[in-house]
Order: sequence, then structure tokens, then C-alpha cells
Amino acid sequence: MDAVFAPASVDVSFNPTVVVNNPALLSIDNEPELNALFGLAESGPTVFMFFVDDIVFCSTENPAIIGCG
Repeated sequence: MDAVFAPASVDVSFNPTVVVNNPALLSIDNEPELNALFGLAESGPTVFMFFVDDIVFCSTENPAIIGCG
């Protein structure tokens, strides 16, 4: 990652992996599930990544963000 962000003087580091034990969030089928997933992220300059099995809900907020647009 350093090779990607070094020209912009951005330092990238990773926090330890956290496992979310919530089977309801493995498949994002509706807006409440999407909001619950996004609600797990804290505010601030940290980038949060979530891995799920399926995203079948297309948000009206930014539909292209998950490939719906």
C-alpha cells in the first residue's frame, strides 16, 4: 500500500482484524441491514472494510457504490 499512497504523502496502516458475529449481515438485502453494517464503523479518518457474502440491496443514497448503478 505504501507504493500506492506514498506519492500523496498518505501513510496507510491496518488495525487488527475484528470479526463481527452477526449472520444477519452476511447478506445485505435491505436498507436497515445496510445501515446496521455501516453503523459498525466509527467516525474519523479510518477506512473500514466489511466483507459480506451478498449485497442485493441497491441504495438510493449512492447506487453505484455497490455496483447497482
